[in-house]
Amino acid sequence: MYKFDSSRSTEIFAGATKLSMTDQIEDLLNDLFHWLKCLTEIRRKVDGGEWRQFY
Repeated sequence: MYKFDSSRSTEIFAGATKLSMTDQIEDLLNDLFHWLKCLTEIRRKVDGGEWRQFY
């Protein structure tokens, strides 16, 4: 994840993260819940932001 690219002054975060692919469902769920919590906290802090999803 990149934080504040100066070439786009209005963009705060851009990028992607990759979940570890493992046969252990507990590990996968822990990773997933970790990132969901992080993203939720960011969305709550950045009030009025425009969120876009890229595939």
